[in-house]
Amino acid sequence: GIFSVETGSSEKFRITSGGQVGIGLTNPEVQYFNNLVVGNDVAGDKGITIRSNSGNSGILAFSDTDAADANRYDGYIRYSHADQHMSFYTALGNKRFTINEYGYVGVNTTQHSIDGMSRYLSVSARNINNGGAAVEIVGNRTGSDQTLGVINFVNNASNVAQITAKYQGSTTNGSLQ
Repeated sequence: GIFSVETGSSEKFRITSGGQVGIGLTNPEVQYFNNLVVGNDVAGDKGITIRSNSGNSGILAFSDTDAADANRYDGYIRYSHADQHMSFYTALGNKRFTINEYGYVGVNTTQHSIDGMSRYLSVSARNINNGGAAVEIVGNRTGSDQTLGVINFVNNASNVAQITAKYQGSTTNGSLQ
């Protein structure tokens, strides 16, 4: 059977015989990911709000076990109202990626900035024994423009320095300019 709730003779909530839950629609089972479906095709934005107070966090967790151990929430997304940052956790709940209140991005690091820098991206292997860190810029050039990637250093609107990687006719040779 189907369990549904109506207001004003319009269905607002449904649980199908297969256990799918729909809020704002009558056929959650037609969606590919259909355990919980929120919204419909009526114009306007739809969403889900996780409400917590200003000193705590809102969390969306991903689990593959019922055991009461670290594997219960292998991965999750956490928004901390106290710190005003969003973090992504993987592999036993280890923090891997954070965007803080200033827009700084940290990958596998808790460092928030470099002195004097107002925007920041860090990719770190500080806490990994014999670890390395990398940022990969991938190109696929074969024609006359052999530029694979560019890192620009800009002061306001003026380009003051540039690192350019050039393809030089083989998969193992190139140059930085």
